[in-house]
Amino acid sequence: MRPAYVLGILGFVSILMLLSSMGCKGKAGGVPTVSPTVSPSGQATCVECHTSRETLTRLVKEEPASQKSHLYGRPAPDVPRYERLLVGAEFLASSHGKVPCQGCHSGPVRDDVDAAHRTVVRDPSLERVDVCAACHKDIVLGYEKALHNTLQGETAALVARSGGSPLSAGLSEYAEQDCATCHTTCGQCHVSRPDVAGGGLLRGHVFVKKPLMEETCLQCHGPETSSGLYTGGEGMAGDVHWTKAGMVCADCHRGAELHGDGETYGNEGEVRKMPRCADCHSEGKPKTGAEHIIHVEKVSCYVCHSGPSTSCFDCHEGTDGVAYRGELTFKVGLNVEADAQHPERYVVLRHVPVTRNTFEKLDGSLPGFDAVPTWKMSAPHNIQRVTPQTKSCNVCHGSREPFLTSDDLLPGDSAVNEKVVVPVIPRGF
Repeated sequence: MRPAYVLGILGFVSILMLLSSMGCKGKAGGVPTVSPTVSPSGQATCVECHTSRETLTRLVKEEPASQKSHLYGRPAPDVPRYERLLVGAEFLASSHGKVPCQGCHSGPVRDDVDAAHRTVVRDPSLERVDVCAACHKDIVLGYEKALHNTLQGETAALVARSGGSPLSAGLSEYAEQDCATCHTTCGQCHVSRPDVAGGGLLRGHVFVKKPLMEETCLQCHGPETSSGLYTGGEGMAGDVHWTKAGMVCADCHRGAELHGDGETYGNEGEVRKMPRCADCHSEGKPKTGAEHIIHVEKVSCYVCHSGPSTSCFDCHEGTDGVAYRGELTFKVGLNVEADAQHPERYVVLRHVPVTRNTFEKLDGSLPGFDAVPTWKMSAPHNIQRVTPQTKSCNVCHGSREPFLTSDDLLPGDSAVNEKVVVPVIPRGF
């Protein structure tokens, strides 16, 4: 066991001993009474300020709710700043709420707001590994290699297109300052909104076991979700798993995948415990129909049961920021990344947001730009039982429209896009 985690366990035991010795007065279970007044010592406590709307309204310097978001993410919820800092009674009654605030956030107890917050640890799960590890050691250990933590998928793409590792100084700085803004912590899923959404407590500091999809996941993930493909809107019907069953991201993307399983992966496609349609929908059985028996492991489920997803073209990093052109596309191409988890020959592709001059401001060129296609395998989150593709066999057999062909390729795009185009259209009936 690493020293950090030993310290974490010892620290948490010390916190519990402190609780016992304090003999906290107030509500049942040792929860301090919520009050906006100062304590008998003459100093206001964390709880006394952060549970009082009146106090927070008076002390907090109000600012417009942050609309900062990932390029493809949804705008952050428009929540007043004091509300984002308000701790609720439900949290105080929980097991986490019985731990003194300083046990996780450090910092002194002071009347002066600035002095009280000068050394406060804003995100304990980022700055203090011992906090969560004290009780959730295995999860924290696994998270060290999780893609949400390492952002290895973004780094791997940069390495491939830049001609190999190590990255140049310019791209390293970009990865650190831009890609890393997507890095998320335990707290930024289970306690607060992500930093890219402006932060703020989700439910009064309650530790939410299943992250709130629209306030956490959709703040970063797109374009499959943020353009309305999953939840609908903007002329899109939405995914049947949402519109009919009300399923949120965590219903399919579960702990072992999100928290990591101790393995190092280059991107999400490699993750062993990534959900598959067949986890719930049995494949290849007679009762599922002849179409499934014929196409199983030849055509991905998305080819028949999904609709258009967002492709991004003409993306570049210029002196005036990022510029790109996005449009809905539906193109079926060849799977050049076939493996045990993705054995199908035909998959849905979308164009990823990169061009030869994307990072010209940083390095001037991407010498490895032609190493990988810019039309990449996609998993559109807009599943429907009935789609235009399922209405007739001849939608795909005998028609070039759904397929990526050489005519669809853009001048100057990746030379290896030819590997994913479909050279021969399946015969019609």
